Amino acid sequence: MTMRVLIVDDEPTPRERLRRLLDAESDVEVVGDAEDGRDAIEAIAELRPDVVFLDIQMPELSGLEVARQIDEARGPLIIFVTAYDQYAIEAFEVHAFDYLLKPFDAARLQAPLRRARQRLASGERTDMASMQALLRQIEATQRELSEMVAAPGKTFLERVLVRFDGRAVSVKVAEVERFEAQGNYVRLYTPRGEFEVRETLSKFEAKLDPKHFQRIHRKTIVNLDAVKEVQTWFSGDHIMILRSGAKVRHSRYYRQALRALGAAEGDE
Repeated sequence: MTMRVLIVDDEPTPRERLRRLLDAESDVEVVGDAEDGRDAIEAIAELRPDVVFLDIQMPELSGLEVARQIDEARGPLIIFVTAYDQYAIEAFEVHAFDYLLKPFDAARLQAPLRRARQRLASGERTDMASMQALLRQIEATQRELSEMVAAPGKTFLERVLVRFDGRAVSVKVAEVERFEAQGNYVRLYTPRGEFEVRETLSKFEAKLDPKHFQRIHRKTIVNLDAVKEVQTWFSGDHIMILRSGAKVRHSRYYRQALRALGAAEGDE
């Protein structure tokens, strides 16, 4: 089946770029575009697209305000396209189907397109009740995609909201055994599985409690509570064996981790 798509963005360059990417998809037809919220509502009513790629920050009406005026059961699938991840919680509260962060390339676009194809093929609409139930459990002050943290110096990161298998999943930071940099993403290793968040490792490090989390390598932050054993390795480096059995290298350039680990053991 052909997927009918509407593009909504107040800037012409992103509109044209997204159109070029979508035109390369054999089963996608771009039926129109709009450059502000009011035009978007009219275009949706007139063109009846299957999917709307919707910018959030726009004149007249924001993308979030547009989404609130769309019939959840009968309207199109809404994929928010924005450079700002702090709107993610609000986006899912207004029945967003997916959330695409700028800048993105053709490869990154494939994931939301694949999910949209599956949803449209199944005949289901945007039933987000299960996701909303999850999001209601998250405190009202949490307004960032990958983190939920109060003012620096007062409290540290406690939960991370991640996307997994088309759902929003809330992961407790205490459950994370280690964080590893993976290109533009950070991979979280937990007993429930592995999750990825679009974030830098340095930003995570700044918001984690240093009493429990320490960087042990340029690409790795470890949960000190998950360390079972430390073994001496070559050239001043060490190997940390975690409770899952995973072995991670501790670089000699990150000595603070060993000092923090020693302090943590001394407190027990």
